[in-house]
Amino acid sequence: MDSITPTAAQQPRIQTLPVPNNPMREKAQEFEAVFLNVMLASAFEGLGEDDEFSSQASDTWRSMQVEQFAKAISESGGIGIADQIYAELLQIQEQAEQ
Repeated sequence: MDSITPTAAQQPRIQTLPVPNNPMREKAQEFEAVFLNVMLASAFEGLGEDDEFSSQASDTWRSMQVEQFAKAISESGGIGIADQIYAELLQIQEQAEQ
């Protein structure tokens, strides 16, 4: 019987452990946080615009809240974008050293 290899969706996600003071890993995580911020901002867009408590201050607070949500999600493992970017950066660095 032929062995069946799992598809990418079925394979377990490889979690890279954060290396302290690794600038490439930090930049990959920052990129993921920015990406999540854009996604969450569009998800929260229009929320509470027409109510009696809507103001410029609440809009500012909402944008800061979304930014902190994105940062927290990224720091707690994110959605895998930082891992993929970090792996690609390592691969590019290895190829450049050859």
